[in-house]
Amino acid sequence: MRKSILVVTIVVASLSTVFGGLFDSTNVQLPHSGSKALEFGLSGLFNFSHYIGNTIALKTFSRPSRASRYALYTNIGGYNLAGDGHKYEYIQTDSTIDSTNIDQTSQSSILNVSFTIQWIKYLKPYGNLSLLYGIGPTLGYESRKRENSRDPRLPIVSGYYQQSKDATSTVYAGLAPVIGVEWYLHKNFSFHAEYYTLINVGWQSSKGNSEHENGWGDWEKSDFEMEGLYHSIKSRAQAGVSFYFR
Repeated sequence: MRKSILVVTIVVASLSTVFGGLFDSTNVQLPHSGSKALEFGLSGLFNFSHYIGNTIALKTFSRPSRASRYALYTNIGGYNLAGDGHKYEYIQTDSTIDSTNIDQTSQSSILNVSFTIQWIKYLKPYGNLSLLYGIGPTLGYESRKRENSRDPRLPIVSGYYQQSKDATSTVYAGLAPVIGVEWYLHKNFSFHAEYYTLINVGWQSSKGNSEHENGWGDWEKSDFEMEGLYHSIKSRAQAGVSFYFR
């Protein structure tokens, strides 16, 4: 325990020495009327998601405590999983089958693009920290695709050779309330952490198909297609940096 504390102390002291000029409070200057900042943010890091969102935004201050933010958010990601070793028993009237060789694959991808305008209020700073809150409209588009397959290599087991594909696209609009904190580290640099609630409505369409082996060597197929009104309430935590142009 003492060794850990000593290591942390040495690291903090070293960083303070190397970056002392950057984090020196004498170099801190809070925003003023006319200040502008270019923001970069990442979301999805705190829940170790397969999907990492990126935000780039321009923030302009009409007063030291009020700003407008114009943000472009993109989320492009996915995963590709494959595995085996699942074990189950399939019981028929005259036999029990123990399978130890099941192959499964799962693929998923997402594309989400949105544009948001937020009007932000900054509370009175406490030292170099300032709490913030705001709200504004958002408009976006999202596309999701999934593909799954399962193969236990047991032809006499009905319905366990399976394949499925589906795709969903959504156009949405809504409101994006935000609360957060901004830490001014330098007159031209700050760090922020924020929490969003995304309240959206829109139109969603989905289509896909599935296939499975029926146990007699034949494949049975089914297709679906649907569309309708979409609504959702989601949340997102985001952290990032701002570069100020005074």
